[in-house]
Amino acid sequence: MVKSILAEEFLQDYISSLCDASRQCTVGLIAGHKSSQKDYAVALLPTPSEDDDEEEEEPSEGRPKKQKKCMNTVNEQWVAEHARQVMRMLPGGLSVMGIYVAASEEELASSQSKQRQILFAIFKMFQKKQVMDVKNEDSLDWSILQISTKTKKLTCKTFNVADSKSIAKPAEWKFQSFVNSWSCVSCQLQVNLRIPFKECFRDCSHYSKFVVNGVENLLNAVRESMVLINGQLRDEKNAIETLLGKKKSGKKSAPSSASQSLDINAELLMESAVLGPSQQLESTIAGDTNIVGWIQAKGYISPRSTFGDVEKVIKEDIQRSLQVRFDLLAEELRQSSGDEEVKELDIEPPSIIATPQRVFVKLPNTPILVSDYVFQDEEPKDVSAHFLELLNISVIEEEVDFSCEQMPDESLLQQIETASSHSSDVASLDELLKPGGGGGNAMKYAGAAIAGVGAVLALGMSYLAISQE
Repeated sequence: MVKSILAEEFLQDYISSLCDASRQCTVGLIAGHKSSQKDYAVALLPTPSEDDDEEEEEPSEGRPKKQKKCMNTVNEQWVAEHARQVMRMLPGGLSVMGIYVAASEEELASSQSKQRQILFAIFKMFQKKQVMDVKNEDSLDWSILQISTKTKKLTCKTFNVADSKSIAKPAEWKFQSFVNSWSCVSCQLQVNLRIPFKECFRDCSHYSKFVVNGVENLLNAVRESMVLINGQLRDEKNAIETLLGKKKSGKKSAPSSASQSLDINAELLMESAVLGPSQQLESTIAGDTNIVGWIQAKGYISPRSTFGDVEKVIKEDIQRSLQVRFDLLAEELRQSSGDEEVKELDIEPPSIIATPQRVFVKLPNTPILVSDYVFQDEEPKDVSAHFLELLNISVIEEEVDFSCEQMPDESLLQQIETASSHSSDVASLDELLKPGGGGGNAMKYAGAAIAGVGAVLALGMSYLAISQE
């Protein structure tokens, strides 16, 4: 059976822009939603040039940077790293689902092996960096779209990337308008997790490993949690169209129901999954780190989805978002530890480190929001540069939504530090983060404090406070 890949109609304009005789080849990523029977492509994202010194034309909106290299010089690890960065920016329900290559027919024919290498390099990168959970994937058949720059002919095929001996299977690439009927799932998650540690930290690099390993407890809590959908527990097999108040007919659902998008609210119940260490372990730990705060999550689903799909995409986004935040924090900590001046002074991990705030931008021609993670010292122009380089989206500051997650002001931070310094748990800290608490609008914030001989990671623009004796 030939697999169908439905591509949004507006992508035809982008493909036409690639068919320019002045370009030898362009390589990029296909982003969208994968399923066992059909895939849905909503974005074609050109991989930026690896050569930073290469002078390129200023790209216009909707057009990629010019790439002058031929396929045999493309570094598959560079494309794989681009894919990893893109996955960080996609919401739940969307992922990298393949690559596209625009080149002459001769180049397309001679680079078949190279194209396959790139596709499998991306999958291996995702496995190595734990970007995706293979067990939860509906399909591991990824696509390669070949675009002839001379004839504008499109050829699509798929490979099972989990099978290194997989052979190409033909696929049908069709243009269709569908994304405006997709529903958005939103969730605001309060996090309250205690992670004990058995020894003090030598330096930032040592602490970064603890952060990355420790967050697995939180990810497991998300996986095991129950989900309320619009305030109720739902049968995962039931269709989301029941939220419209219309009963599904015996054969096919009404067209109006199938095409109407919904705003769905999800709430995770995970309190029992985030308890601290048992009493018998208390005497063996040197301290602990507490993760406290609020994060925003979003996912997107098609009209034919079930409540089980709602749960899947929102958990996927939460896990992905948490993993990105802690990975970025760990990278910052490792860089700090690698600084020669820091090494010479033998400085302990700093008391407060800002972790990134999630900001949102609309994917052009769609209702989908993609995101970036911004550190405290980054400026709006840096955010715009990230979206342009990685997602080929030209945005101005006013188009970036910084409001979903905010930096705690100095007053709130001091209150949180004071509360934690007089308490061995995070109860008073948690109270500050509630609406109407000492932090005022603190529901959108995350603060940080010290609990015991440890630290607090508070999410959402979050803070990390580290204290050692």
